[in-house]
Amino acid sequence: MFNDYIEDVKESAFKGVLTLTKKVLGPQVIAYVVFNLITLAITFTLGAGIFGDYISLMGNATDPSAVREAMLSLVKGNVGTVAALAILFTLFSAWYFSFALNINDQLIKKDRFDLGETFKNSVGSNLLHIIIYYLMLIGIYVLAILVIGGIAVALAQLASALAVLIGVIGGIAFVLLYIRLLAAPAYIVHGNLSASTALRKSLEVLTWSRALVMIIVGIGIAIVLGIIGGVIALIVGTNTLTTQVVLGTDITAVAIIGQLISFVISGILYAFIYSGFSSFYYRYEDNEGDDSNLDSHLVEDIELG
Repeated sequence: MFNDYIEDVKESAFKGVLTLTKKVLGPQVIAYVVFNLITLAITFTLGAGIFGDYISLMGNATDPSAVREAMLSLVKGNVGTVAALAILFTLFSAWYFSFALNINDQLIKKDRFDLGETFKNSVGSNLLHIIIYYLMLIGIYVLAILVIGGIAVALAQLASALAVLIGVIGGIAFVLLYIRLLAAPAYIVHGNLSASTALRKSLEVLTWSRALVMIIVGIGIAIVLGIIGGVIALIVGTNTLTTQVVLGTDITAVAIIGQLISFVISGILYAFIYSGFSSFYYRYEDNEGDDSNLDSHLVEDIELG
């Protein structure tokens, strides 16, 4: 057991996330780079025809309305391929989510990383429950959007200002609901729970007040990521493999290196994010839903250092 992390995350959420991030950084970054390279290979292989048509379309683009019609026609003509890629990437992303959390699980529970065991655990029942979690999440979000949208449309017949207000309040509630469901994958992997039980636990752990605090923290993180993204853009620019393929230009060594740099930097950020998911579970597993110590949450941890 990685006792230093358990002690740190119980004492301070932010400190625990940093401790775990340092521990899992190497395996997480390597896994992220490999995952994205495989994703690129699949995309460019199965979607080669779509990319060719897109490059030709953009090369002859003149009138914006004509471009929109051509793009719509392009999508309609490749519905099967687009649908197949969407399903494939959803399943692949679900597996990677399971794999990334299982990396953390190995290093937290056994204080070591075993690739074979991590892969075996990532394709077991955890993967099935994460896929079910994805599907349940989609259903919840669609239902929430329909309810909020339906109320706003109904009220628009009476007062447009009231409809706008309901839309804003509903939008905020939707974001809060989204955040409250984020801990479920950690409960699936670390706690070996079913998707439905994990969702219930997530709602117990991430209360409305905690979700609101996380929105504030998220705004701060978004600002930081925006700055980092700007720096990456200055360093890499358009010299990435993805950009050059989309633009139809010749692939160069600089483009490949630029893409790898982009993946590594993103991998570091995602190592931090996945450590945050795991910390949802290990910080609150013994005191779900207790807001008496809310003042020790992430924002206060950052403020108090």
